[in-house]
Amino acid sequence: MTRLRKNIVANFAGQGAATLIQLAITPVYIRWLGIEAYGLVGFQIALQVVSQALDFGISPTVNRELARQSALPPDADASRDFIRTLEFGYWLIGAAIGLSVYMAAPYLSAHWFQRSSLPAAAIERAIRIMAILIAAQWPLTLYQAGLLGLQRHRSLNVARVAATAAAAVGGYIVVSRVSPTVTAFFWWQSAVNLAHVGLVAALLWHSLPASSRAPRVRLDAVRHTRHFAAGMTVIMVTAIVLAQLDRIVVSRFVSLEQFGYFVVAGTVGYGLSALVRPVFMSIFPKFSALAASGDERALRRLYEQAWQLTMLVIVPAAVVIVAFSGEVLFLWTSDATVARVGAPITAFLAIGTALNGLMNVPYALQLAHGWTRLAVKVNFLLLLLAVPAIVVVTPRYGTLGAAMIWPAINLVFMLVAVPITHRRLLRGTGLHWFIYSVVLPIAAAVLVTMLTRMAMNGVTNRTWIIARIVFAWFSAGMALILSSAGLRRDVKMGILAIYHSACARSPESRA
Repeated sequence: MTRLRKNIVANFAGQGAATLIQLAITPVYIRWLGIEAYGLVGFQIALQVVSQALDFGISPTVNRELARQSALPPDADASRDFIRTLEFGYWLIGAAIGLSVYMAAPYLSAHWFQRSSLPAAAIERAIRIMAILIAAQWPLTLYQAGLLGLQRHRSLNVARVAATAAAAVGGYIVVSRVSPTVTAFFWWQSAVNLAHVGLVAALLWHSLPASSRAPRVRLDAVRHTRHFAAGMTVIMVTAIVLAQLDRIVVSRFVSLEQFGYFVVAGTVGYGLSALVRPVFMSIFPKFSALAASGDERALRRLYEQAWQLTMLVIVPAAVVIVAFSGEVLFLWTSDATVARVGAPITAFLAIGTALNGLMNVPYALQLAHGWTRLAVKVNFLLLLLAVPAIVVVTPRYGTLGAAMIWPAINLVFMLVAVPITHRRLLRGTGLHWFIYSVVLPIAAAVLVTMLTRMAMNGVTNRTWIIARIVFAWFSAGMALILSSAGLRRDVKMGILAIYHSACARSPESRA
């Protein structure tokens, strides 16, 4: 098995295990904390993501730079000085972010949230602990990016799953046995995240090339990356605003209870991105290495395979969630109100997340070539469309109106960015390829899922609901594969590779 395939397997296993743990523990938190307190958890996640705007393009720069260095003659001193310099700045920024949130807690608790039964003092205490949690978690992305660039994906995912399990199990014990309060929950999460950061930092420094001297803070060690980092800063800021705008605006204009429902629906709708993240984590370092070596033929082939793999993992899941959103929420939470209120929100968020997930492939190609200008321009265009739309729609139509903006802006993103990327970086991969390799297979998966939904209407038994959801997912996947020549070829080659590998390991073949 090649390193790329090992990385993909490790990332899917790690992301899958972490996601399943989080999905399993969420209904427990809702039960013990209440939907309003869980809304504060969603607000903490939004703050955490928004704070990534102050990453200044460091984490993707680290990923790309270490991946490029892996394709060139090694320079241990340069690599270690590069990480130490960025590390120093990263910890300072994390401390500043945590202090800012801590100081803003009185204002946020008194003026930001609408119609909450939670006392303002309790919300203020929770936000102050959020600040500590955000500061403790902030440096994690730097160390994770370094391990990804060095292609130490297995170590990264082992640490991630261990931390997720510790946070979930410990969180359950805290809220069920010690104190069923959101403040106790945040204290435990802060402790786990600080330990997680320490572990991943140790793994990164252990994975860097050995040197005869201690690493130093040197500005000249990072100066050559400033143009790429500057472009990534603008991309990250605009992308974060686009991704988090609905949650921030919703938290301001609706009650904390309604925001809690939005957070639960978003856990499923936005959660689809977890399926694509392992693909991006695996292909971006490989794209960067191939771009550095100038192997355009291998890069084109990998690009097409990445599209096929991304569609296979996200499209069947997305169309099933859209078609069965109410059933999925009810099976997950066992709460009829959550299922009823959250179903349409989940459906729209799932469509937008699927479109956004598919765009990870051309985006990875752009970054591998150091071309950030397109993403900057497209993101500014989307901001011009999204900001006024969501600010106007949310007060009038509530959480559902906010959710509808997400698929709209991602459809514009795809229609604008894909043809421009192909025209500049992959000449010959034009409209014909996109229609027959992307659009038609997705349409086939959607059609099959809708037919399955109509054929199985009226089923109320819990077991049969699960069975029809699984059947719809399997049918959508098969429709996708059968309607795509590239997917049929790659699936066949994958099956043959597994068969030959099994034959090579069998006692009969060795005899």
